Amino acid sequence: MRFGRYALVAAMLALGVPLAAQQTAGGTIVGRVTDRVNGQPISDVRLQIVGTQRGGLTRTNGTYRIVGVPNGTYSVRASRIGFGAAVASVTVT
Repeated sequence: MRFGRYALVAAMLALGVPLAAQQTAGGTIVGRVTDRVNGQPISDVRLQIVGTQRGGLTRTNGTYRIVGVPNGTYSVRASRIGFGAAVASVTVT
C-alpha cells in the first residue's frame, strides 16, 4: 500500500490547486485530488463530508464537486484503496 501518497487538501494546497466553496442554493465544494509524489490526478477517490451523507467520487482528471452544501465549516475525508486517507477542513460561505 502507498500510505500517505496523497492528501485531499495538503496535496492540493501544496500544488496551488484551489479547493473552492461557492454559493449556489447552499454551496458547492470543488477541487482536485492529485498524487503528492508525482502530481498525477487520482480517479475514483471517495470524498465525504464527515458526519453527513454528502460526498462524491473524483473523475479521471482528479476533480470532484459536492453540491448542495449548507454554509459552514466541514471536514472532508478522501479515501481510496491503495492510498492513505486524508481529511481537510473547508468553509462554505
